[in-house]
Amino acid sequence: MKIRTLFLTGILAFSINAFGHEATSVTEKSTEVGTERGTALSTKIKRATEKDIIKSWKSEMKGFDENVKTNKSTITATDVKIKSIDPRGIEVFAEARVATEQEFELVVIFIKNGKPLSAESDLSVYTAAKSILIDFANKLSKEATEEHHEGQNKIVGSLVKDLERAEKEKEKAEEAIKDVKRAIKEAEETIKEKTKFLSENKKALSELAEKIKAQEQKVKKANDELDLFK
Repeated sequence: MKIRTLFLTGILAFSINAFGHEATSVTEKSTEVGTERGTALSTKIKRATEKDIIKSWKSEMKGFDENVKTNKSTITATDVKIKSIDPRGIEVFAEARVATEQEFELVVIFIKNGKPLSAESDLSVYTAAKSILIDFANKLSKEATEEHHEGQNKIVGSLVKDLERAEKEKEKAEEAIKDVKRAIKEAEETIKEKTKFLSENKKALSELAEKIKAQEQKVKKANDELDLFK
């Protein structure tokens, strides 16, 4: 049982470690986010919910001392003071989109001096923005995957307990069956003994009845002989 538990836990732990070594990719795409349209940075976040992504990104933006507003799955941040991009302040428009059952796509447009950042417009600033997105996606994906891992471990633990209970019940049932079989065997032996006793007793009773009958005849004959002398 312990080996089974360790094996299942090991598989889940391996998935966490494998994720840790998996690079988060960021791609550039032209799209619309909120009221802005232009070049955006896109990344995938694993296992986190839309609510968690929005909450975490909002917190991330507030860390740069700016005004943040949310509208459904869109987060708009103004006067974002990021030293590596522009300490004077930029605008950031982000949106969480469903990618797969286990992933959300986070699409972000960084607006500097009224224009969306891109690799062509300013590579160093673009790289800084990309780094922010990668760090954010990695951190949130790891946290969500670890939470998923803990949940799966709890499920495994619960299933193992259920299996242990089932095995104990099976053992009890097997012992009960053995007890019943022993009782049946003892009952069969008792029946056999009683049947033999009844059979032997019946024969003995029959022989005794015959002896009594024969003796009664002898008594009658003796009485008849006695009457002759009266």
